[in-house]
Amino acid sequence: MENQTLEGDTLLLEGLKVTPQSSIPAFILLLLIYIFIMVSNISLVVLISTEHSLHQPMYLLFCNMSINDAFGASTIIPPLLSDIFTPISEHYVGYIHCAFQAFCAHFYAVLLTPCS
Repeated sequence: MENQTLEGDTLLLEGLKVTPQSSIPAFILLLLIYIFIMVSNISLVVLISTEHSLHQPMYLLFCNMSINDAFGASTIIPPLLSDIFTPISEHYVGYIHCAFQAFCAHFYAVLLTPCS
């Protein structure tokens, strides 16, 4: 790797090291996982919000957990999908984008921890 001078607040990412032969299967697998997570969580939220017999605290907790899971998956998986086909030499991200993604990932992780 050679020395480079970058303009502005730009960071070099250490992304997934996926070989060109396995980039398409990895992309398809991650995309299917993401679609499954989103469809199952959104359908659960719709079911709980439309069925009036499910408007109880336990089911509202399930609804909040589904929203949190969809938020976490949307924070982590789409950047992975975009980085699979990006060459390793071009894995750059702006500081603001990096800070926002780190905030979302940490916020998701904090919501997962149980209160004791």
